[in-house]
Amino acid sequence: MSNERTYSFPLVVSYFKALRGLQKPEADVLERVAPTASDKRMLDIGVGGGRTTAHFAPPFFEYVGIDSAEPMVLACRKRFTRSMDNGHFEVCDVRSMTRFADGTFDFILFSYNGLDYIDHEGRLRALSEIRRVAKKGARFLFSSHNLEVLRQKRLWKLWRSNPPAEDVLSRDWAIVNDGALMLRLSTYYIRPEAQIAQLERAGFGNVEVLKLSNGSRVDPWLYYLCTVN
Repeated sequence: MSNERTYSFPLVVSYFKALRGLQKPEADVLERVAPTASDKRMLDIGVGGGRTTAHFAPPFFEYVGIDSAEPMVLACRKRFTRSMDNGHFEVCDVRSMTRFADGTFDFILFSYNGLDYIDHEGRLRALSEIRRVAKKGARFLFSSHNLEVLRQKRLWKLWRSNPPAEDVLSRDWAIVNDGALMLRLSTYYIRPEAQIAQLERAGFGNVEVLKLSNGSRVDPWLYYLCTVN
């Protein structure tokens, strides 16, 4: 089953509908942007079941949630349409957001590692499109799997369906089956320095790397906050 089809699977939709809280980096960035958001437009990419909507939509003048999986969008509409008067949800592929004009949004979020379930070429197209629909100076926050964690993670049982471990760990990025959603997903892992370089080539700057934890352990994924140049 492809990643795209997996996200339309009823059990997967139900899983994402049940999610509620924010990750620490999301909450920290929301605290930063909320005080000046009353006249700003936000795009929430890969909105899933609406985990981030209840937190991020209220302070913004306009909120748009998109997802490539129609069942996710329908779930959000059912959950929020009556309680939210400043936004809406649309079925839209981040790699081709032609419905949005250049420079539309002041803040863009792509949470829960959604960018990691697109192939490499699609990832670069997505970053290009995100930059296009963002205003100059807009902020973009997203999370991505940290390739460094594969050195510690017990994936030996899965390596048979992946490239050799030595090959994966020598790369700047790799796509592997790490067991996500009952082995249904192929996941993109990238080194932090490679992700920063990828963002800079796409036209983003002032990149901050935000950790999930306060400790010294290697986090399974990291958040990146950057601005549009």
